[in-house]
Amino acid sequence: MSPKNILFLTHYFPPEGNAPANRVYEMARQWVEDGYQVTVITGAPSVPDGVVYPGYKNRIYQRENIDNINVIRVVTYLAPNKGTFRRILNYISFMLTAWIAGLCVSKPDIVIATSPQFFCGWAGILVSKLRRRPFILEIRDIWPESIVAVGAMTNQRIIHFLEWLERWMYRLAHHIVAVGEGYREQLLAKGVDAQKITVIPNGINADEYIPQKSGGELRRRYGLNGEFVCAYLGTIGMAAKLEIVLDAARRLKDNCIPHIKFMLIGDGAERERLQRQAAEEGLENVIFTGRQDKRLIPEFLASVDACLVHLKKTDLFKSVLPSKIFEAAAMQKPIIMGVEGCAADLIRRSGAGICIEPENHAALCDAVLSLSSNPDLARQYGQQGRSYILSHFDRKILSRQYEKLIENLVNEATDSSAMVKGAYYAPSYKFNISANATHGVRMKILHVVGARPNFMKLAPVKAALSLRKGIHQVVVHTGQHYDTSMSEVFFQQLEIPKPDYNLGVGSASHAQQTAQIMMQLEPVVLETAPDLVLVYGDVNSTVATAFVCSKMLIPLGHVEAGLRSFDRTMPEETNRILTDQLADLLFTPSMDGNKNLMKEGISFEKIHMVGNVMIDTLVRLLPRASCDELLNKSGLSRRQYALVTLHRPSNVDDAAKLGVIFDTLNKISANLDIIFPVHPRTRQMMGGMTSISISPKLHLIDPVGYLEFLALQRNSAFVITDSGGIQEETTYLGIPCITLRDNTERPITVSMGTNVLAGRNMNRLTEEVDKIMHGKAKPGTIPPMWDGKAGERIADYVENMQPSRSSGQQFHIEDYPLPASGNLDGVTALRDF
Repeated sequence: MSPKNILFLTHYFPPEGNAPANRVYEMARQWVEDGYQVTVITGAPSVPDGVVYPGYKNRIYQRENIDNINVIRVVTYLAPNKGTFRRILNYISFMLTAWIAGLCVSKPDIVIATSPQFFCGWAGILVSKLRRRPFILEIRDIWPESIVAVGAMTNQRIIHFLEWLERWMYRLAHHIVAVGEGYREQLLAKGVDAQKITVIPNGINADEYIPQKSGGELRRRYGLNGEFVCAYLGTIGMAAKLEIVLDAARRLKDNCIPHIKFMLIGDGAERERLQRQAAEEGLENVIFTGRQDKRLIPEFLASVDACLVHLKKTDLFKSVLPSKIFEAAAMQKPIIMGVEGCAADLIRRSGAGICIEPENHAALCDAVLSLSSNPDLARQYGQQGRSYILSHFDRKILSRQYEKLIENLVNEATDSSAMVKGAYYAPSYKFNISANATHGVRMKILHVVGARPNFMKLAPVKAALSLRKGIHQVVVHTGQHYDTSMSEVFFQQLEIPKPDYNLGVGSASHAQQTAQIMMQLEPVVLETAPDLVLVYGDVNSTVATAFVCSKMLIPLGHVEAGLRSFDRTMPEETNRILTDQLADLLFTPSMDGNKNLMKEGISFEKIHMVGNVMIDTLVRLLPRASCDELLNKSGLSRRQYALVTLHRPSNVDDAAKLGVIFDTLNKISANLDIIFPVHPRTRQMMGGMTSISISPKLHLIDPVGYLEFLALQRNSAFVITDSGGIQEETTYLGIPCITLRDNTERPITVSMGTNVLAGRNMNRLTEEVDKIMHGKAKPGTIPPMWDGKAGERIADYVENMQPSRSSGQQFHIEDYPLPASGNLDGVTALRDF
């Protein structure tokens, strides 16, 4: 059966401009465009004052058509958005009149009702039961906890009764759509069957929110002449706790900082009180606009410099994803996030702004001052936020995912037994409880590493996970790097315990090495029975492990996912692409990684931007890094030498090419000493070269430990390399870097960092060296989330999952929804790619 008639019950609908009204309208409009007939039952628009908008009346029953959406408006008891008793009467009256109206709608295929408030959900249940149609309950708010959290209700008898109604409503719903993963977690905690829940978040209509030049007319209207404006957009109610704005404005005024103003755009139960208080205190740096037409919101956002998203400090709001995030980010505005939990995670993951503690006005002042004094940073946050939001929360894509859910549920409804059970199974991105839960171990994680860069990425992840209860970790070293100077010393310096298994595969061709790792790793996986395997980077050990996990149905996480050089001649590129396609969790270091994965059709639910784990290790060990002994031995001083590393086959496997590089290094060393720790691969090739000359100022040394090499980088004048990891480290350290490659899988080190690609053009190399020697080195900034906390973010994601292969659930790529309608067509809808 192909459903065509959707009946949607919602307390809020345009011209009301709050988040629930906007979500229903945007979804319904997209469904109509896709050929569905949508009927919306709602009340006369009256939010937030309880006064019917001009042009409407609070009639028993009235119809209108909005963008081909059939809208039925029913009579309700009108009440302002404050107080408790009158609001509940308003909610109950809508439940009754919406239920009656729902019985008059002709032949709906499915009934949907949305919170907030949950009496609307009960209206949907009543219509569903009498019309014998499947029912979707949409959860935008956990009720009654949300009104209790803001202090709007204290009567315990009423609260307990409402909680009983809430649990009963969840049981009666055939399926539940939650607008965020945090809501899903709360529903599971209340005993809701996981198979009844699908997460379809809020989103944005990108066609309506397009970055534009600052709205000069609006700035003139509100007397803004060059000030930095931080705006709050939305309902000014008890939950928003916007006293923080007045406190921050007062602090800025007392400190004589006149160039920053706050703008509160919208209306609500608290606006009059806050506006009166601001006037009494003479806070001229706070502007109240009052209620605004939804069509003007993009223009208002274009007129401000940053956006504040804030809610009261309470655990309940940790599950909330306010819709104002999407509007601000789509308009390319940096966000100051004053909401903990899911919302803060989204900002960190996207690099869209700054997170502050809720209700901390000092932190708000610091954030606004930081953005106002650094326009480049503010611009960067805005660009990253728009890119991330449009790639993850395009409302057209989300609407079509909703359509797929509706179709499946209606088809299930043709079986009467399915209707009785109310159990439509929608695959959800969650793992099941592990069999390891016995004996205090909730989750067993297997780390697989094989080469020097892997060890530096493993260290912060393993350290962060070791602080989490119930997680047992096992480390496998494949032995891909078997030289002591390239392997064991890193375990010692990075303070990683010796690996639990060392496969000792040694050196071989790519195919032989990959095959050997697979053959020797499989019995280890069988013996350890991990719940989750983590791999790092792009070496042969990484892709070999991915193959083993895929065949054995073991969940796989890839740390440093999404990097692409777009050069298939590099074996690492093949390793990266294959590993990402096989992984269940993809932890990216920067936004370009997210974009690459989405372009390749990987579900956004699997992608998590966490920052750069290499930088975690650098930040932790930098205070201990010293190369004094090496410098003294060579007779060199800080900033008086260059550092070189070369190991890529394209540079060192051809004697002629390597000879040209050495000739160029000899010329450069005429003006500056060079320290060159020689990789075993490079040393082997040099041994077969009969005609190679080495300048006395070109110091060839054996490979050094991580701490020594880190110190050499920090104290060098510049670095010449073909290593990806060193491109990242020099960007963080602010050291000029010249990369002898035509491309890089870390383009952010070029676009934001200190890195320059010279290719294999030795003339370009000498030109770049001359620039640096004459004080014209390329400046750089540190990319977002390269802050030393990536390992903690990965641990947060892993800890909150409950993976298992023992429960009988198998992991298949097809279980994860693609960006649109289960195929790759939706990727074309992702903008800014």
